[in-house]
This record gives sequence, structure tokens and C-alpha cells, in this order.
Amino acid sequence: MRSIRQIIIFFTLFSINSIAQNNLTDTEIAKIGWLTITSEEFLERIEMTPQFNRQIDKFSPSLKLQFLYTIIAEKLWALEAENMDLDTTEAIKTAISSIEKLYVRDALFQKEIKDKILITEEQYIKGVVKNSKSYFIKYLFSDNLDTINSQFTQLKNNIPFEELLEKMSKEDEQNEPIEVVFGDLIEPIENDLFNRAIGEITDIHVADDGWYIFKVYDIKEREFEDEEEQVTKQVIKTLEQRVGENIQNEFYREFFSKYKVDINRELFLNLSESLKKIFQRKEGLRKIKSTNLLTIDAYDILEIKTELGNEKLNRIFIEFDEKPLTLNTFIKEFFFDGFQIPPIDIDNLNQILNTKIRIFIERELLAREGYKRNLQNTAGVKNNVEMWRDYYLSQAYLSNLVENVDVSEEELNNIYESEYKSKNYLEKINVAEILVNTYEEAVKVYDSILAGEDFNKAAQKYSVREWSKNDGGILGYQPVGKLGAIGKVAENLPLNEVSQPFKSEDGYSVIKVIDRKKEAIQPPSKSMAEISNAIKRKIAFEKAFPRILENTINAANENNIEINVDLLSKLNITNINTFAIRIMGFGGKITAVPLQKPFTEWVDKWIKKPDVLP
Repeated sequence: MRSIRQIIIFFTLFSINSIAQNNLTDTEIAKIGWLTITSEEFLERIEMTPQFNRQIDKFSPSLKLQFLYTIIAEKLWALEAENMDLDTTEAIKTAISSIEKLYVRDALFQKEIKDKILITEEQYIKGVVKNSKSYFIKYLFSDNLDTINSQFTQLKNNIPFEELLEKMSKEDEQNEPIEVVFGDLIEPIENDLFNRAIGEITDIHVADDGWYIFKVYDIKEREFEDEEEQVTKQVIKTLEQRVGENIQNEFYREFFSKYKVDINRELFLNLSESLKKIFQRKEGLRKIKSTNLLTIDAYDILEIKTELGNEKLNRIFIEFDEKPLTLNTFIKEFFFDGFQIPPIDIDNLNQILNTKIRIFIERELLAREGYKRNLQNTAGVKNNVEMWRDYYLSQAYLSNLVENVDVSEEELNNIYESEYKSKNYLEKINVAEILVNTYEEAVKVYDSILAGEDFNKAAQKYSVREWSKNDGGILGYQPVGKLGAIGKVAENLPLNEVSQPFKSEDGYSVIKVIDRKKEAIQPPSKSMAEISNAIKRKIAFEKAFPRILENTINAANENNIEINVDLLSKLNITNINTFAIRIMGFGGKITAVPLQKPFTEWVDKWIKKPDVLP
């Protein structure tokens, strides 16, 4: 007999078949108005978005549908945002411009660096040889060149390495030799170190933080658990990274030698002072002292602009030869990715800001070079920018709805009292589990326990979960929510009662709840001033949700939606939850894809409208 879940999936598939059209290309999964969802975008986003129950094979058809409907909702919101002219706002234009520059730089990196990386046979052989051994070392370090030179002279005069090591600070204490392997150190140090025998010292080597001398204490042949192919890939990856760095350094020397860019020192100090005031105020509002980063948000940027005033904002801040940037334009683009520092660095803000502005200028010059080469019109850049554009517009639309919701002081205080002042309690359970590989094995185990076999002895005999089987399958006290499928079954299982076999994350399980207890959780130590904006947004979104739902259904009714059911059903997705940060060429990073929370509540009412059903 089919489960209710399977019936729902069948009905949904049957329903979307009735709206599938022939107007889609063989690479388009759906069309929403004039916007499309390609199979490439769909696959990339579903593979890079963590989802509950993804690890269970039988949920894949449902998972694809849920995800598709969530992205369709995103496209509907983007269309609504355009209807409201939100795409013309400064915030959206800045967001799209910033993300486009990121991808244009990345495309330039592909052409100038990545495409030019070539590993020779000689380099590969040397890499394999280096990768075959582990070196166990200790080091002398100093941030003063005279000091390290003096130490090197003493070593040459037969002063023991260990005697000099003992004089180093406790922060650099090295009780045991440190293991280093191929790729752990920068190449010049590695080349010297890997040519030394046990007991020998290296020359003096400079790194970002100071100067080093290394001593080899032992050399061992490495044993690899990975397959040979995997080891080879790792060697090649390290070599490619090093060759790429050398090519990039040469490119930088040639490229940046053509430019001299100045900034307005007066405006720099004005901006730094405004930032410092905000960071100092935020640090003062904290309920307790913390090392957590202090962050500039949208409200702070408005405050900075107000304090600086239009006269300063409209003056030239970065003096490029072509298209210099005003302070106002700089602020919009510079703070797009956020700006944060640890509290300890407030007094060093000028130095930190100066470094970040230098990096901003370098990236701006690289982006401009990419635009000169017309890289913004390449397929990869255009597709990614369009994907992010739709996402930003969807978020702008939701923000517009949420910002118009009133939140009373009473509502604000109630949430603060319950979540940030009052104690909460977390239920933990202690479960004994027998994990096996197949359903048939699980049924046999279950039947044997019902027939009188001791649960803990059965776990020792049958369970394949190595770390718990010797303890009778006992998993220890854990929050219900962290136990996945086991937690869901255990939540409603009476004490000492044995569950029927069920599919868990690692196979098939039979469980017994040994005990339950509640632990008090201290609320986060944050003042109302620190957290009030976040609480307001949370309350406002909850109050706006019915309207968001209704508007989404209306937008779905007003826009023609076409779904390529055959293509959707053919797409294979993995059952591995993945979250990735994409490191962009020439610096910068973003989430690999826009992350959208599941939103399918609108689908049922829309599917049931008369003109959708056959």
C-alpha cells in the first residue's frame, strides 16, 4: 500500500504534467513569465543547497519537486519586484554591479592564470617524490632580522639548536616535532627542508610574519589510505596551485606597474572616524565583553552617510585616471560584502581600513580590465549574474513586504524575554541502537528481540556501528533534533520499548529509548540594543507570511508557468548534503549558489485552481 507521502508526490507529478508545455527547450526545466530555470541552474543549486532528508533515496522525487517549487517562487518574487520597479533602486543596482564584477574578475583569472597552468612531467615526478615522505621538524622564529641572523651564527658555531629553542617565548613552545608534508609550506622553504637529512638545519627563510630556521628531527615514509588515483590528484592540485601563484605574481607585477591610484586622505580620515564611532558604540552596548566580530550593517551605512553629509559624499575619493569614484559610490560598493573587525582592532582601524581599500582598488582595476575585454558578455558570467539578479530581486520584494509590518514594543519585549533572558530547556535522550545494512537483517534482529534476546547483547552481536556496539549500542545523551531519523522515531517511543525496523541515515535501525532528561539552556548574553533589529525582522516576517503566501499564489496565477516534467524526472541528484563557498579568481568569495529557504506552502492552493487540473 502506498504511503500518504507517495500519493502526494503522485498527485503533484500528475498535476504538473497538466501544465507542462512544449515551448521549453531541452535544457529548460521551467519557465515563469519571461524568466527560466535551466537544468544547469537547477542542478547546481540543488546540489549545493543542504536539505533535510536528502540522504534517503526514496525522497529524491519529492525533494526535486520541493526544490523546483521553491525556485519558481523565487522567480515569481523577482517578477513582482520588477513590477514594483525595485530593479531600479540603488541597492539592487549596486548588488548586481558588485556580483557582476566578481564574476568578471573570475573570468579574467581563468584566461590569465588558470588557462596558462601547465604541469611538466619533471615537476610531477618531483612532486610525487616529495609527497612520499613526512618531515618532523622544529623551528626558530623571530620577527627581527638581526635576531635570527645572530641565532644562525650561533648554530654555525655549534651552539645546540635546542638551547636556542628554549629561549623562545612560551607562545612558540614546541614540545614535540611538527609533521610537515608536501604542500604544507611555501615552496622555497619546502625545497630547502626536503633536501636536508635528519639533524640538519635549513638556511634562514622569510615568511609573512617573520624569519624562520628549521631543523629536521625525523623523516618517515608516508602510508596512504587513499587510492593511488586520489593521491595523484592531490599532488597535481598542489603543483597547479603553486604554478598558478607564480603566474599570478608575474601578472600582478606587469599589470599593476601601469597604475598609480591615490585616495583623498581627508575623506579617508572622515570615514574612518565614523566607522570607529559605530564600532565603539556597538562594543559599549554589549551585555558582556566578547571577542565576537563587530559588523557594519545597512543601518550603520545610513548613519555613516548622514554624518558625512552630501558635500563629502559627492567628492572624489579614489582618483582613478578614468571614472574616479566618489565617496558615496565607494561606500555602496565597499560595504556590499560587509565589513567586520574584532573589538581588539578598533584602535587599529586606520591601518585595517587602509589595507582593505588597497585591496578594493586592485580588484576594481582587475574588473575594469575584464570589462575592456568584454568578459561580462561571456555565457558563464551572464548566466551566473542572472541567477543572482533574480535572487536579489526576490529578497528585495520580501524585504519590501516585511518592512511595511508594524512591530510593537510589547511584541519585541516578549520575544526578548522568552529567547534572550528566560531559561529554556533542551530535551535529551539516551538511545540504544542496533544498526544493520539491510531491511531483512533488521527484521530478523527485531524478531529475535521480541522472542526474548537481550537488546544490548544483540547490539554487540549484530550492530555495524563500531563505536557503540561494544557498549550495547548505547549512543549517549543527545538532543532529539541531532539524531536525525533516530530522533524522530525515539521522540514518540515509550521508555524501554523496542521500535520496529526503520530506515536511518546509515542503514536500517532498531532502537530502544533508555532514558530522557531536560537540561537548562542559558539564553544568549545579548542586550536588547544589540539584538532589537534582528528580533523586529523575525516578528515582521512571521506577521507578513500570510500576505507573502497570498501574493505568491496570485503571482503564480498571473504568470504563465511551464514545467518540463520529463527533463525533471531524468535529472539525477546525489544524496550527499553539500554546502560550498566559492573562492573567486583574484580574490573574493561567495556561497556557491544563492541559498533559498524551502517555500512550497503556496503550491497546493495554486495546483488546485480549475484551469490547472485536467
